[in-house]
Amino acid sequence: MREAISEQTYEHWIRPLNLLRMEGGNAVVSAPGEFGGQWVTKKFAKQLAVYLSEEYGASLTLRIVVDPDIKPKSAASPKEERTVKVNPRQPFPRPEFQPRFTFDRFVQGPSNRLALAGARAVGEAPGKKYNPLFIYGGPGLGKTHLMHAIGHDISGRAPDTRVAYLTGQVFAEEFVRAIKSGRIEEFRRFQRSVDVWLVDDVQFIAGKDRTQEELFHTFNSLYETGRQIVICSDRPPRELYLMEERLCSRFECGLVADVGPPDFETRAAILIKKAEDDGITLPIDVVYLMADRIQSNIRTLEGSLCRLIAECSLNGASPTVESAERILKRFFIDVNAEKPTPEKLIEAAALQYGVTAEELLGNGRRAPVSQARQAAVYLCREIWQTPWKQLGSIFNKDHTSAIYAHRSVGETLVRDPKFQTVLDQIVNAAQSRRT
Repeated sequence: MREAISEQTYEHWIRPLNLLRMEGGNAVVSAPGEFGGQWVTKKFAKQLAVYLSEEYGASLTLRIVVDPDIKPKSAASPKEERTVKVNPRQPFPRPEFQPRFTFDRFVQGPSNRLALAGARAVGEAPGKKYNPLFIYGGPGLGKTHLMHAIGHDISGRAPDTRVAYLTGQVFAEEFVRAIKSGRIEEFRRFQRSVDVWLVDDVQFIAGKDRTQEELFHTFNSLYETGRQIVICSDRPPRELYLMEERLCSRFECGLVADVGPPDFETRAAILIKKAEDDGITLPIDVVYLMADRIQSNIRTLEGSLCRLIAECSLNGASPTVESAERILKRFFIDVNAEKPTPEKLIEAAALQYGVTAEELLGNGRRAPVSQARQAAVYLCREIWQTPWKQLGSIFNKDHTSAIYAHRSVGETLVRDPKFQTVLDQIVNAAQSRRT
């Protein structure tokens, strides 16, 4: 078969198969997933049956069974006794999941309900529902917590399940090392032999063509054999700039769920739960103060609580509104800075590029004008999550122009991360501008 089809097709469809036994005129072959078994039956059954008939000197019909744990037996041949080669499940390194990142310690709110439901479903029955699961959201909102919780849940229910957890950066670095050391086949075998594949921060591979190609084929190999895939990113698939279109479309073929910033009630619940986990009873007025002041992300929220508890412990005192105020002013003075309005962002972007706000909102195409416009569009979308149609109206353009401007800045950031400094300068200037 390997000589009759492409190497890629062979690796994806034929290599995972195992000849189990002969039953009358049937050659019983195991496939590791229902989808893969159906595809092989449809596309390759007749061809495989011909080759097997020639090999065993008898007319055989192929019968596919789906069970990844079946171990092949000896296959009796009319000519001679043959032993079917098997691919035993080798010992698999178990990922080190954070002990505190479990479903029990994840606080549900309106902004993460869908992502949590999808993650729980995957943990209960990997490969059966929501495959792939794609979770996206800003930093510090709980994406990694959900990934680790899935790993804990699956490992607890079925300890023999081969679970791999890695980041996009680790995948890229390991891939490069495998190429340099001539271990690319070993790398591929490892990545494609797992039962559950958890990839965090996949946006890191954007712009890395060969890494994307490798991840694409690994994704296909796992998906087509029914293995569970969970991907996390800082943005939805369609906004993964410099990412191949075919890869983004793969990410979208399952459940895509976002994790947004928590509302006030969820932030308060997070503080109470974390304090209880640390054996601390937090006064409700302290909870409300901190939940109101810190709205950026959960990581910052928990960090402020850790500092408050540490300071109170050193002083032998209980947390109070006054001590919380001191912590917030000392360490988190900017976390509740008012978000600059689109109007202020437009003025600041125009000033950054030496043009006027009227030029930015006009039809001028000079480089400074276009660059200022694109930066302002990008920041309005990122800070306010303004709908595309509304965003186009703000800039006197249609929604497709707004999408193009946002994508252009996103691609620039991938190529040149230092450009973030320019955007930060615009935001800081917008925040300091008086109405």
